[in-house]
Amino acid sequence: MVSIEVGGKFACVALADVPLNGQLATPVQICATMWLLWQPSVQLSDFWGAALGSALAEDIAATRLFLLATQPATKPDVDDQEDADLFAAAELGLVSVLLASGTGYGKAVFLRGTNASGAPRIRRVEIVRTYCTAGLQRPVNADELSVVAFVFPALACMSRGDQSQFQRVREGLNAYRRALNQYHANYRCHEFVRAVEALVKPPSRGITRTFVQRCQAFVARTRESERILRESYELRSKVEHMHPWQEALRCSAGQDPEELAMRRLRQMDILARHLYLRLCKDPLLRQRFATDEAIDEFWSLPREEQERLWAPPVALTAVT
Repeated sequence: MVSIEVGGKFACVALADVPLNGQLATPVQICATMWLLWQPSVQLSDFWGAALGSALAEDIAATRLFLLATQPATKPDVDDQEDADLFAAAELGLVSVLLASGTGYGKAVFLRGTNASGAPRIRRVEIVRTYCTAGLQRPVNADELSVVAFVFPALACMSRGDQSQFQRVREGLNAYRRALNQYHANYRCHEFVRAVEALVKPPSRGITRTFVQRCQAFVARTRESERILRESYELRSKVEHMHPWQEALRCSAGQDPEELAMRRLRQMDILARHLYLRLCKDPLLRQRFATDEAIDEFWSLPREEQERLWAPPVALTAVT
């Protein structure tokens, strides 16, 4: 079992609502200071159990998936920048789990503290909520979580590395994270489309047309996929400018606009996740989106080359 060393600080995340198939056979090391565990390295004290309430304390006790970030501290008794950095690392680890697994979890409970005197002590408890897109909920297989070990370093490189690189990718990742935190479908779809738009980099004129054209490098090119992309981008624009989102959809006779909007949400959720997961998996492809100049160069390539680099395509029309 991974332990918190004396003189160290920690941020332990209880993924309380993850539907997990099976159990992690061994801890999954994500990086030098972070692991996925099946049981916590820190226990709630009576004080925190009472402060959080019995329902949440019981949820944490029943949790079967934890993320632990820990490192030696220069001032174990002081809540300082080291604590903030650990929290940021744990939060990025959480995004890595969600991106790798493709599921929402309802709530994650962050337990932050120190092991200054030989027994880990919680100093702060915070709850972060995200939501899973309706229709995409599924249990996570424990063996799938090994993917997090390469997703996290790639996200860390793009998010916290050289700030002159991956500026648009960072904006796209921020949009993806905001989408996970959104409960309402229209705002959620708006952010997933913006996450895709960060990689597409459309010009200031002909934005919708360019978005549709360039996104076909990512998806199986059909007339229906063009319609999906166009409606999704127009839905994003209606939400962005606070117009009725229903105006973006071309419903057939008797079709429920909300049902069609939910389908567009599922399609954009899957597309956005696919794109950022591919960037995490493929360092050469990732470098093609490192700067604005590199992105412009990618979109100047012949269409066949763009499609080859992003193959296999996402079958948007298969997402119902």
